[in-house]
Amino acid sequence: MKRLPSLPKLLQRKIYKTGQTRGADDDVIYQNRVLRNSTVLIPYGCWNICQKPPEAEASYENGSIVLISPTEYFAMNNPTRELGAQGLTLGINTLVF
Repeated sequence: MKRLPSLPKLLQRKIYKTGQTRGADDDVIYQNRVLRNSTVLIPYGCWNICQKPPEAEASYENGSIVLISPTEYFAMNNPTRELGAQGLTLGINTLVF
């Protein structure tokens, strides 16, 4: 069996680091290395309490994206209407995840 050539060392290191989480559990799918101005990821179940940032700021610096599970999304009678009533639009500021 012929082996594929190895990836360049820099690329191998980048791929390895992508899987690293600092202070997070193994079931976390994104890194815990964020900047204060990163886009905020908000679980749909927390949207009501997290749609506005703390400390009376008008909005998140680089916006937010709401993550909704397939179970929650497909349980809705009319997802477009129900999400729209909360200011959410699939593919714009909401992702089924």
